[in-house]
Amino acid sequence: MRSSFKREGADAGERGFLADIILMRGHIVGVFGFLFFLVFAFIAMAVYPGGYSFFGQVFSELGVAYPSSLFFNSAVIVTGLCMFPFFYRVSHEISAEWLAGYGRKVFLASGFISALGLIGVGVFPMNVRPYHFYAALLFFFFAALSTFLFGLNTLRDREQWNMADFFVSMSVSVMVFLLVVVMMPRFDSYEPVVQKMAVFSVGLWAVYMALKAERQGRREKGRKE
Repeated sequence: MRSSFKREGADAGERGFLADIILMRGHIVGVFGFLFFLVFAFIAMAVYPGGYSFFGQVFSELGVAYPSSLFFNSAVIVTGLCMFPFFYRVSHEISAEWLAGYGRKVFLASGFISALGLIGVGVFPMNVRPYHFYAALLFFFFAALSTFLFGLNTLRDREQWNMADFFVSMSVSVMVFLLVVVMMPRFDSYEPVVQKMAVFSVGLWAVYMALKAERQGRREKGRKE
């Protein structure tokens, strides 16, 4: 698949200055958000009252007790905010004509809902039920849907099919959808491990997409020079 991480002439004239800046650097903001989450989450683990069990407790437990809650809740809110420019950036990898012109819009809406869900996880800690659960469900479900849509989009052009994009996106989608099933009460004993695998999968997908965008940007710059 020929990458579309490039400015489309017709669209460039219709976008504003801020949109162009986000289009150029939104992927970097997304990676920053993931790294910010990692650093602050591990700090939260270190200061968690009584000690935190990486394989025995879910991430959300870090957001309940002080001082770990200060670091964890701040991390997920900031990361959620960083997801908005990231998904806007990645949405331009989706063909504007895919699914009768709605493919890119559906992907973007799914990504934005996922970002709102993640922000909700920080605004409503685990002890604020049922809002925390619904926020987490929104984040994971729509993150999975976004990666699934991106993977599906890669099939639109069989001659230029990018196998790596397809398998990376679909693998992350399956992993996160699995977590949605695991969040059902009867699977509670497996949730901490699978949850972390799903979170890291989404983060690594963001890094993969950012590297892809950066390489494309450098190629375009080289052609102009």
